[in-house]
Amino acid sequence: MIEKGDRMREERLKDIREKLQLYPIRTIKIEDMKLELEELELGEILKSHGYEEAVQCSPTCKNNDELIYKKNSLKSRIAYYETVNKRVDNWLNLIKTLKAKEAIICIYINKMSKTQAAKRLDRCRRQIDNLVRQGEEEIYNSIYNKSENFHKVS
Repeated sequence: MIEKGDRMREERLKDIREKLQLYPIRTIKIEDMKLELEELELGEILKSHGYEEAVQCSPTCKNNDELIYKKNSLKSRIAYYETVNKRVDNWLNLIKTLKAKEAIICIYINKMSKTQAAKRLDRCRRQIDNLVRQGEEEIYNSIYNKSENFHKVS
């Protein structure tokens, strides 16, 4: 029978793995959204030929609510994805074991297979599994044992 604490630990580890796996996808989405935002801003400038059209397309015009909403939404999503990726970067910096950190980066960030990571790090697949598990544990302990770490410093 799985205890409540073990279940919560597994859910948290699953959340960590998910955020690690989505790092490269978020990076691509961030770049794409920045380009879309730039496209909207440039399109807004290019579409207004005369003064009246420029006034109608200005951010203060009420007829332009949809465009303003879309731009603000893109800016918010970009900020959110950048924040999540910065947290993942911080997590990677929390891993003390260099080989575990390299294994996490190979598997999750660079999307290598375990075989490719094993060749690159000169390890076997089982060692890669162990290093990834060790890195995940270090991240988990750094994040969720904050109260213990706080008391050690005090």
